Amino acid sequence: ADVTIGPIGPNGPGMFGGTAGALPTFQLSGAPDWINTVAYDIQATTSDAGITPGRMRAMLRAMLADRFKMTTRVEQREVPAYELRIARSDRRLGAQLTETRAADCIPPPAKPEPQQLQCGIGQSFDGAMYRLRAVNVPMTLLSTRLQPLVGRPVIDQTGLGGGYDFIDFRFTPPTAAPAPNEVSVITALREQLGLVLEPRREILDVLVIDHI
Repeated sequence: ADVTIGPIGPNGPGMFGGTAGALPTFQLSGAPDWINTVAYDIQATTSDAGITPGRMRAMLRAMLADRFKMTTRVEQREVPAYELRIARSDRRLGAQLTETRAADCIPPPAKPEPQQLQCGIGQSFDGAMYRLRAVNVPMTLLSTRLQPLVGRPVIDQTGLGGGYDFIDFRFTPPTAAPAPNEVSVITALREQLGLVLEPRREILDVLVIDHI
């Protein structure tokens, strides 16, 4: 298998943090600034055709320790987080967020037929705005997808069970240059989906890089 290790962004999951501990970067501590800007290509092979993601992460972690002399440890820390909640006290949802109408959608990785819908969250980018579309998505999955956008853990506290749809959830990506019509993901959540992110503290495993 060929493996490429590249730069990581400030909010998204990164190869150094992800491979070393399967953690997003908000659970990464002690990383030098250059891992956000310097890219490396590491070529590796394995004879295990059915290698699992967990086994691949373990192999990459060993590779990083060997080639970059990286040493790490995992410790529990209290970190800033968000709770995902319904914005209105009467629990009325935003106009775009509806209980799923496509319970018979096709879950990935299977491909739907022309008249069928794919379950899950899809995204596109038109150069100015991100657009997300969800079909039969639980709030726990939406919470997970929000994490790299806000740079914090997001815990579902909506109390909404089952699947939900939204067709055109639009917001300005957090890395984009400021613009007059900018819509942050937090503002878009409230105005389009009727959801809010409320700050809290959470104790999580944090990957500490002692040396690299």
